[in-house]
Amino acid sequence: MRLAVDLHAQAVLLAFANKEISLHLAGELRIRRAIEPCKPHLALYNTPAHHPDRAASTARYARAIAKPHTHQATITLTENFKDEDFGGLGGNDRSDRGIMLMGGTLNLHGTEKNSWTKLAQTAAAGSNTIQVLTPGDWKKGQTIVLASTDFDPHQAEDRTIAAISGNTITLDKKLDYMHFGKITFDVDERGEVGMLSRNIVVQASPDADQTLFGGHIMAMLGSKMYVSGVELNRMGQNMHLARYPIHWHLIGDGGQGQYIKNSAIHNTYSRCVTVHGTNYLDFENNVTYNNIGHCFFLEAGVEHGNQFVHTLGLLTK
Repeated sequence: MRLAVDLHAQAVLLAFANKEISLHLAGELRIRRAIEPCKPHLALYNTPAHHPDRAASTARYARAIAKPHTHQATITLTENFKDEDFGGLGGNDRSDRGIMLMGGTLNLHGTEKNSWTKLAQTAAAGSNTIQVLTPGDWKKGQTIVLASTDFDPHQAEDRTIAAISGNTITLDKKLDYMHFGKITFDVDERGEVGMLSRNIVVQASPDADQTLFGGHIMAMLGSKMYVSGVELNRMGQNMHLARYPIHWHLIGDGGQGQYIKNSAIHNTYSRCVTVHGTNYLDFENNVTYNNIGHCFFLEAGVEHGNQFVHTLGLLTK
């Protein structure tokens, strides 16, 4: 199922639930100027479709450990209203094509846990099969990326899985380059293989490839973001400050316990993850690929206690 969200409204309250998807915007999501202060809450995870106290207990779901959403969900951020500015700041600081939180909660939990692995043997140029160490639950139709093992980072290649059997993956087309997969003199030089597909996708519509004006997610003072197993695609707004694929902004020590894990951030126009004046965040087991600008950006230099663990970054331009 696909959900296209055109962020052009005074205030939005949505509740959508069936066996395919569970998506809540609880309270009021301030898109332009809300009449009264609000606490936006966007949650996507599995909850019983007919929970007797569903409407009244959305806040409790936000605080609970979310169960992963197991079906496909796509949120597409469009720009059907050119030069819109729902934040009212104007100029390069205008707010458009984004999910922005002020005292709210973003809670997205998908299923993917195996973000990346390594080659089990060298993959030759011209081959359409590769051997990997641990493919986990990777499936036909998903997109993977092979890291460059050359001095040229542009030799990273993304391919679709055409078939998978054990540790052998058949690709939809042949490789253009060799990808090294050996341990030499006790040095592990095996190329990484990252999973780019997730069952929850937040993306800009395809026209962003022409303008480099993608979507963005921004948490400000008093906000909380808990993100796992999510794919961010065509995100970030090139040459616009503070409009990055996912961005914690001046939350201070309130970042404790917040995270992005097991996720993929690819084909972005302005960085990958930005941490500004926020501390004690967790970034774990993520894959980034084909992005413009510093991928992992600690903006002010005073941020502390943030952990980047087992995260793969490929092809920063």
